[in-house]
Amino acid sequence: LRRYVNSAFFALPRTVESVREALTLLGTATVRRWATVVALAAASDAPEELVELALQRARMCEVLGGSRELDAADGHFTVGLFSVADALLDTPMDEVLETLPFSDEIRTALLTREGPKGELLNTVVAYERGEFPTDDAGSLKGAYGEAVEWAGGALDAAA
Repeated sequence: LRRYVNSAFFALPRTVESVREALTLLGTATVRRWATVVALAAASDAPEELVELALQRARMCEVLGGSRELDAADGHFTVGLFSVADALLDTPMDEVLETLPFSDEIRTALLTREGPKGELLNTVVAYERGEFPTDDAGSLKGAYGEAVEWAGGALDAAA
């Protein structure tokens, strides 16, 4: 955690010396996200590109979700991050979800891509595939660019 928070990804003006200080600076939500990413990457033999895709989707869902409420933003991030959990763990998604304490809304989004979070995930995946909407005012393009940049930095920092 200290190596992560002291990485160039955060560009802090000073070195963080303790886990407590890192928690205070980053907040528990950010640390929880970092721990989830590290655990997902370590739990599988999946290629690094798949972990990076999970991070890109997570960030893009979070940005497009547009909520300033921590729980809502965290839910959007979670849906994007776990959208490739089945591939990362080489296990069907329904079996992956049996072991995780997710809300029904997140489960539905990941299993059937229904509901607001499921529709958001469908939008993100369609954009990845090159299905660009004609009525987008640049929000998808901007969110995708930010997500790619953020995921690369997060992955480098977590390594």
